[in-house]
Amino acid sequence: MTKHVEDEGRSAGVESLRCVLKGQYHGALAMLRQGIEQCPEALWFRARPADAVWQIAYHTLYFAHLYLQPSGADFRPWEGHQADVQNPDGIAGPPHPESPLPVIPEPYTREQVLSYWRFCDGMVDDALERLDLLSPESGFHWY
Repeated sequence: MTKHVEDEGRSAGVESLRCVLKGQYHGALAMLRQGIEQCPEALWFRARPADAVWQIAYHTLYFAHLYLQPSGADFRPWEGHQADVQNPDGIAGPPHPESPLPVIPEPYTREQVLSYWRFCDGMVDDALERLDLLSPESGFHWY
């Protein structure tokens, strides 16, 4: 097999993978949107830590948004993001006793989370077109 044929096969494989990833992202995000829209109000703002649906939905979108970037350094928070907190992804970790910041953000409304959902879903195709799926480096120091 010539190098040209091998390169064409690899390129076709990468494009197939890219297409599958787009479908999986959009499908997973569509299921998340349905959960956001159908969630009873009592569960949306549930008082138990890390059990409120707004927290789980926001956390999921935050990391979908993050991992659609080429690297952690390329991540720019969504315009409605609350940054001045200890755990900006919405899920409380152990509080830092020296920090004056709240542990988690103020609860996001359903409308805010759906706005973030539209932002994330709208970026999937372009983001996956830009990612180098053959790179041995993930772009994230923790992977």
